[in-house]
Amino acid sequence: DDSKLIQKLLTKVCSGLNINYRILEDGQKLLDEVKKYNQNDIGLVVTDIEMPVMGGKEVIKQLRDDSRYDDINILVHTNMANEVMKKELTVLGANEIICKVDVPTLGSAIQKFIK
Repeated sequence: DDSKLIQKLLTKVCSGLNINYRILEDGQKLLDEVKKYNQNDIGLVVTDIEMPVMGGKEVIKQLRDDSRYDDINILVHTNMANEVMKKELTVLGANEIICKVDVPTLGSAIQKFIK
């Protein structure tokens, strides 16, 4: 996520869950980071839809187009979580879509996917 406020929120949530995480400000950096690891070492990718350089839809598409990442769960954290967008993101391959700044739901969703 490119928002400093959301980055701080995610840091707080992930630190509170005592998990290893990386926060990156654009989709291309996210993809570059994912490619550094074995898919079994990645419990979850969290992305926004609107980000600089590459948006979340393209991140999802590229991950889902590469069979090495079939087992990686993708959670979309966005302020654009209406029913039409949720359906589109699900079709692209997102496992869950969470409205931005819904901290309890975000924390629960992260826990669900990293277990």
